[in-house]
Amino acid sequence: MKDQSRNLQELEGVDWGDPTHESSIVRRCHALRRVPVCELSPEDLRLLIGQQIGIEVLIPLALEMLENDPLTGGDYYQGDLLKSVLDVESGYWARHPREQA
Repeated sequence: MKDQSRNLQELEGVDWGDPTHESSIVRRCHALRRVPVCELSPEDLRLLIGQQIGIEVLIPLALEMLENDPLTGGDYYQGDLLKSVLDVESGYWARHPREQA
């Protein structure tokens, strides 16, 4: 497991800089990349995973949450984190078959 006290920028070694688009989702995703992974809420994970951001780091954390409560919810509905995880691009699961089980 990666050091969860670090943020996505540090763990991935990529600083996206400031957002260049005024979309609230873009601004929020940029901001969340600077938050320590251990401080991300289920809603934060739902949003980032749903945008396919940081999935190599965040899917294991989301799976851990879902193991404790499969219907863990973000802000939309009970189970929306699970929905985001299930919608992750298939290449992720091909690279991590043990997590798929």
